[in-house]
Amino acid sequence: AGASAGTRRPRPRAAGRPLPQQLWCVTPFERRRVDAWRMLETALTPRLCPRVFSREFLDARNRSGGVIVGASLGSIRVVRHAVTGWRHVEYLLMVSVGDRCRRSWRSHSDFAAHARRRYRGWAPPARAAWTVAEVERRWLPCVDDYPYVAARHAAYEAVLREILFHAEAPDELLELAGGAAEDLPPRDGESSGDEEALLFGVEVDAPAPSP
Repeated sequence: AGASAGTRRPRPRAAGRPLPQQLWCVTPFERRRVDAWRMLETALTPRLCPRVFSREFLDARNRSGGVIVGASLGSIRVVRHAVTGWRHVEYLLMVSVGDRCRRSWRSHSDFAAHARRRYRGWAPPARAAWTVAEVERRWLPCVDDYPYVAARHAAYEAVLREILFHAEAPDELLELAGGAAEDLPPRDGESSGDEEALLFGVEVDAPAPSP
């Protein structure tokens, strides 16, 4: 049967897989607020620079004078809703179009919603990458299984790469980043607090809500 945006099959898992310490650094947080309703619990940051994929989109009218577009998945964070206690994983998506770079935190739901909108128009490699990502996804959230979370990062990174290389215009990358995406601030003169805001999306010097 043909694959679709909702294809998902359970697959046996090997227990006790260690997180590759040479690739990821796990940082626990206590009472750091992401926004008014969500708290940051844990962050996984790559020890090496995240992979950046880029290509040039030519001007559709004169086929010249194009723009360079880049995309990358960076840090991972586990967040918890302050009221419901619901926990889920988010991935830092960065998209640059020319000199402008935007960032947003994307969950599986965001990737899945984008796939439902765009799947029929995707090229075969993008469809295949999404199908593999769904086949390997577990039915229930596994936010404390860091090797699995890192594997999900790799799966979404593969989807992102194929979307970039087969998109007809940069608009789809910006659409995936979402309307709430923020412009990346300049690196010069950042404080350590600003660094945490950049890497993990926490609010700087903001008190956490009482439990």
